[in-house]
Amino acid sequence: EFDPDGTIRNANENFCKTMGYDLAEIRGRHHRMFVSPDYAAGAEYRQLWADLARGEARLAEFQRVGRDGGEIWVQASYNPIFGADGRVYKVVKFAIDVTGRKAAVNELRAGLSKLAEGDLSAHIDTVFTSEFEDVRNAFNSSVEQFSRIVTDLRTTSTALKTATGEILA
Repeated sequence: EFDPDGTIRNANENFCKTMGYDLAEIRGRHHRMFVSPDYAAGAEYRQLWADLARGEARLAEFQRVGRDGGEIWVQASYNPIFGADGRVYKVVKFAIDVTGRKAAVNELRAGLSKLAEGDLSAHIDTVFTSEFEDVRNAFNSSVEQFSRIVTDLRTTSTALKTATGEILA
């Protein structure tokens, strides 16, 4: 929970654990502690809090920064809560950590780009979260199978070339 200006009022244990803080360390501080300094200094970030203070909710994936400086991605909604006077008195954020999904998508994108360039040695060694580990294994198996097929085609092509040369001779 935040004040309309972004000051942290409260956070649950899951949020604190994900970000790497205790509640006492963040309460009363500004939300900008969870974003990169460049983003915090930018117009987009200022606009986010201005829109929330006016009562406009936001739903998106957001990049955040944990206590250790690591990248954390959340799918979140920022929800302005109105008082009896019709003014926003707090903003409640509901978030799901999607860092693992985001990392898996990025790794798969890089692997598929290598394949598109003809690099059949593309292999993903990074272990994904459990929900995406089957996809990583399927990707790696597919690349291995493509590589075997291409190797077999090259061998067959070489054999045909040799046989054609012998016939012509």
